[in-house]
Amino acid sequence: MTLSEVFTTVLTKPIFTDLTITILPGWNSYDIDDYLYRKDIIRDPGDFLIAIHDHFPLYQKEYPFLK
Repeated sequence: MTLSEVFTTVLTKPIFTDLTITILPGWNSYDIDDYLYRKDIIRDPGDFLIAIHDHFPLYQKEYPFLK
């Protein structure tokens, strides 16, 4: 495929991978997990909860107010 063909294909048939999500004020991590699951952003219910639990110590180092 030539460079011209690549550009023609990409420009005439764009693939959109961006997704807008809205996290509402007052939602807790369980609400966010449910929302992400219903939007097919996470595969299984609880995946977001596991991720934040596993990475929380890293966030605490970066943001001391989380201690």
